[in-house]
Amino acid sequence: MRYRYAHQDEAHVEGNPTTRKLANSNWGAYPKTLLTTALALSYSTAEYSSAVWARSCHAKKVDAELNNACRIVTGQLRPTTLPLLYRTPGIAPPDIRRQTHGSTEKHKQETDLRHPLFDYSYPRVVKSVQPDQAASHRLELWNTWDNTTNEAIQPPKEQLPPGRELQSIFSNQDFQYPTVSDRAHDDKIKWIF
Repeated sequence: MRYRYAHQDEAHVEGNPTTRKLANSNWGAYPKTLLTTALALSYSTAEYSSAVWARSCHAKKVDAELNNACRIVTGQLRPTTLPLLYRTPGIAPPDIRRQTHGSTEKHKQETDLRHPLFDYSYPRVVKSVQPDQAASHRLELWNTWDNTTNEAIQPPKEQLPPGRELQSIFSNQDFQYPTVSDRAHDDKIKWIF
């Protein structure tokens, strides 16, 4: 993935100088023109096939260039936080835009009869790997095994009981469990000749 989409980072850089020239000139530097230029040159290039590479670890490289394009449009400096940066021109942040493109593509796949992947079921790689069925089967077995009618205890489910967000006595920074290495260190000091 890294080498295949690494060229998109340079593609944004080509769009940002055009937007920067418009912002620094006195012809066509209206806010709507700058916004349209940034959306047409930088954002459209960045979002091309984003449903495929959106979860890549290199998506942050593309985000940096889109942040620069948004800074050019708004005229804000680097210390401006990203939520404020994107709220000013009314552009959704890049990760949200990528998620939207991915969900739109999935919706087309599930509903559009003309889509090549319509009603396609993906084959399992290994028959034994079926996490959803395994979890539901595990809960079924647990429910049949556990015939307790006590309502004070939570019913069988694979999550922590209520109250897990309460502060524990062990969460104090000063409290520390004694470890084996601590004891070994103390013993080493005792037996030094």
